[in-house]
Amino acid sequence: MEEVSHKLACLNLARAGGERESFAALLDELKDGIDSGMIPPSPDEYPILGLNLFRLLAQNRIAEFHVELELLSPEALDHPCIKYVKKIDAQRRHEFNVENPCGKKPRTPTGNDHYREVGYK
Repeated sequence: MEEVSHKLACLNLARAGGERESFAALLDELKDGIDSGMIPPSPDEYPILGLNLFRLLAQNRIAEFHVELELLSPEALDHPCIKYVKKIDAQRRHEFNVENPCGKKPRTPTGNDHYREVGYK
């Protein structure tokens, strides 16, 4: 149990210090321990998972974000920390689809666009 509290402390330090690689590695270890039953569930579990989802979104690792979401239990998906990140992802997807439906780079208009359309130079 002492090892678990040490890992949680390290995870909190990595999170606070912005050490992305350390955070990801420690989170993977903790998730493995929780999944195997070696580590009991923690009240910090869902906020930490939400933080990880937020990290994946911020790093534009969208595929990994959605894989992690699919692996979460229904009770985890109902937690406010997870719901918040899902809401941000939905807003991001909505804005992308509304403002840029084809995924094209936005065209910067110039003063001569009208003339190019009708064949003038």
